[in-house]
Amino acid sequence: TEHVRSGEIRCWITVHNMICLCTRRLACLFPSARFRVPPSTSFRVSPSPLPAAARLPVAGLVHARMVTVPAVERFHTFRNVEHVRRVSTSTACALRTACCAGVDPGNPSSRNEQETSMLYYDDPHLYDVAVNFRNFEQEVDFVLQVADEFLESPLQSALELAAGPAQHAVELAKRGVSVVALDNEEAMVNLGKAKADKAGVPLEYICGDMASFAPPPGGQAQLVYCMFGSLTHMLTNDAVIGCLTSAKAALAPGGCVLLELPHPTDALHAEDLLGDAWEARDEERNTRLMVEWGREGDPFDPLTQVLQRTVCFTVLDARGEMVQSKETVLLQRLFTATEFDALARASGLEIVQVYGALDRCVPLN
Repeated sequence: TEHVRSGEIRCWITVHNMICLCTRRLACLFPSARFRVPPSTSFRVSPSPLPAAARLPVAGLVHARMVTVPAVERFHTFRNVEHVRRVSTSTACALRTACCAGVDPGNPSSRNEQETSMLYYDDPHLYDVAVNFRNFEQEVDFVLQVADEFLESPLQSALELAAGPAQHAVELAKRGVSVVALDNEEAMVNLGKAKADKAGVPLEYICGDMASFAPPPGGQAQLVYCMFGSLTHMLTNDAVIGCLTSAKAALAPGGCVLLELPHPTDALHAEDLLGDAWEARDEERNTRLMVEWGREGDPFDPLTQVLQRTVCFTVLDARGEMVQSKETVLLQRLFTATEFDALARASGLEIVQVYGALDRCVPLN
């Protein structure tokens, strides 16, 4: 009420999600208490009581990108510069010589903060449930479309970095692609292997650090890809270049690197990011998972461009009572468009295409 009267309302969310957010905050303050969250219900709220100063136009609501709709992602496609044959007009001036000599991607000092960022992966099952709102079949369709556009031959081999539960890798394997997955969390590796076994598809899953890795034992891959914005866990330039240089070394001649990253404008307006919240159903355990992915006011360092994103997982049983609540801080490096172009060039790669979503027809703007 105070926020409404003072005109500080910045975005409307549903009454149900507001209740869930408040419940999670209370659960953190009073961990020994028991809270009950009502089931999803449709509410009709009249905007008439709101003062004019608190109302937002439709464009403002769309710009906020709040609640259950994930923030717009962008996808980078790279090609090994030694094998580039065609380049879009926007990247015609890309450097064709690697200039990252002397960088030590294996320097552990560049990865200490990354390890802190990974702490919320310690329960791979919860993470798997939290991201299951995404349509992996449709996303793999997009990956295959990009591969068809930029590879010189049909996609037969791929390497996924920071694969997590390996949903994309398993789906690609179902399409007949030989996939190798890489993740530095052994629990995630075991979960991904179990998913592949359940689906009846072969998957080689390696436990390793994406900041510096050797080409897979089976040989170089036509496509190296990284989803869920996982490259943002590389918090320093050395770590980013180390990852991209390793990806380049793992590429077969004529291969591509495909990356999903937060929209580059996030780095310019990080202090205004509001965060997302959604609910996921855990059919295996008959529970509901309330996910809070970032909060308004999460600290952002403009010098390092590292965002301290608050992540909260709250598990509710069938009666709506809280049975578990976990909150942590996820460190993410945000990139501007020109900055990432420079990092790609320093790694011996050049950008050949940028998409605004998992749709080749959606531009970055």
